[in-house]
Amino acid sequence: TFPLKMRPPLLPALACALLLTSALHVLYDQQHYEPCEMTWMYQYPQYQKLKLSRELEKTYPQYSLHLYKESHSKTDPDLPSPPVLNGVPALYIPGNAGSMKQVRSSASIALRMFPKEFPSLKHFDFFTVNLNEEFSGLFGGVLERQTVFVAACIEHILSLYSEVAPPPHSVAIIAHSMGGVVAHALFTLPDFNHSTVHTIVSLASPLRRPVLSFDSMLQQFYERVEKVWSAGSVTSHVTVVSIAGGERDIQVPAHLTLRDYSINVATAAVPRNWVSADHQAIVWCRRVQLAVGRVLFLLQDVGSRDLTRDTDRKAATFVHYLFRGREVPAGGRRGQLTVGGWKWLETRYYWQEKQETGYSAVALPHSQWVHSSRTLLVASHTSRDVWLYACTVTGGSKMAECIDMSTAATLLPPKEGITKFVALSPALLPAGTTHTVLLPPRSLGSKAKVKPFLLMEQCDGIEYALPLTAWGGRLSLAAVSHCSLLNISLPDFTEIWQVYRANITSCAPVKAGLVTSWYRHAPYHHSNNSRQLSKSLSLLVSPPPGSPPPLLLVWANHSCPVEIIITLDLLGSLSKVNELSSFVCDDDTPP
Repeated sequence: TFPLKMRPPLLPALACALLLTSALHVLYDQQHYEPCEMTWMYQYPQYQKLKLSRELEKTYPQYSLHLYKESHSKTDPDLPSPPVLNGVPALYIPGNAGSMKQVRSSASIALRMFPKEFPSLKHFDFFTVNLNEEFSGLFGGVLERQTVFVAACIEHILSLYSEVAPPPHSVAIIAHSMGGVVAHALFTLPDFNHSTVHTIVSLASPLRRPVLSFDSMLQQFYERVEKVWSAGSVTSHVTVVSIAGGERDIQVPAHLTLRDYSINVATAAVPRNWVSADHQAIVWCRRVQLAVGRVLFLLQDVGSRDLTRDTDRKAATFVHYLFRGREVPAGGRRGQLTVGGWKWLETRYYWQEKQETGYSAVALPHSQWVHSSRTLLVASHTSRDVWLYACTVTGGSKMAECIDMSTAATLLPPKEGITKFVALSPALLPAGTTHTVLLPPRSLGSKAKVKPFLLMEQCDGIEYALPLTAWGGRLSLAAVSHCSLLNISLPDFTEIWQVYRANITSCAPVKAGLVTSWYRHAPYHHSNNSRQLSKSLSLLVSPPPGSPPPLLLVWANHSCPVEIIITLDLLGSLSKVNELSSFVCDDDTPP
């Protein structure tokens, strides 16, 4: 036991050492993380201030409501007042010290997406609230004022469409940080019309509890919100999407954005984004904004100026485009497939070294692999949206009754690539089908360095005991001629303070990703043309009791041995401990 007089200088020294190691780790990581692609402006943004009722402007003189527009000039004197509106209303709510001008990323993308991809639908009218860039994350009284003002703005927005037929009856909300908490708090107001909001997209919002709690009003505010949403009586119709920045967001950790009733995802899991975003970058992260904007268009209720109220349709569409991407079709289609010529496979292991001609479809009989306990991997470097089927083929017929299986595809890095794969198990095959049919890529070009397609297996049952030291442990796997995807179980990986680094070496480029059953992490990192890949392994959210262990997935050349060395990242683990200890914890933290 230390003498009492030694304790005061020891504690500050330990605290300083912890902060220093955390800062060093953050600086190191910031240099090694790939940043989000930015959104770009092609015209000048304008924010038309809208006139509110005299009573509202008198009560909240520091706040205002604005309509987003774009123009070829910096100032456009021709903006009508009141504005002429005939689109679908959407509202942006900024967060702690956030600017109303952050709306421009979401609004500008939607403005350009409308004529290019969705000309038959209605455009979006984007509104934004100026909340005076107040520090809403520090004081509950500020949040209460902002909530009442936002509720009044929603009512005013809908009143602007009184001359339009049919008028909208709801407003879609995109909110950043504490703006997402304000959007949730709307349902605690006794006079708020709950039907006017049924879709909320929260970007890096601490929905679970405050990041820091300095006053009792802030805690009481969260408790009121929690009580309403836990009961669900007035919120059951609302679809909430909570997108976390992930590892780079050191202000709002991912576990604070997680709710049982929301669709939860990290930016690094969004297809073709595949990178973490810091707390500000998530607002203008291009691939994330593209995915959200595309979903909002697809959810329009045709014939009205609202999004659909079908919660199942909304959930399925958000999950598809935030987890799989636009390159993967939604919903399996059944119909006849006409084939110009068949290539019949007699073994379930097959790959092409270069593109072939003379046939338009490859068929693998189910009898070749359905009795195996293995999962069949079908991968293709194809630009086709629909390229994989389960079919009923009779003899040498050029017609086949087929069901589209491309809907189960997953994209693989790099961002500019078009490689997709489907993991097929016998349980996924529709009853009565006889063959797995693959349409080869149209053309790869003479300089392509990828295999057009391959059929391999997924190798399961590999376990790796994680080391407790920085020296690490070694796992050497001999080449398996029919195995391209290694599923490596990490049973000791159970806490969010644990940070490891995996160094993977093979004789050909590899891809690797950490996958959990309870939260969507970044799917894969890739090694480009290098034979080595170094990947940080950390959990954004702790596993619920009884969850299967995380999996390290490694894509490797089937003819190459693979060596994996995993070491404890001491600085990273200390940084995680410091991050978790920085927040005021309740009884069940971390989740």
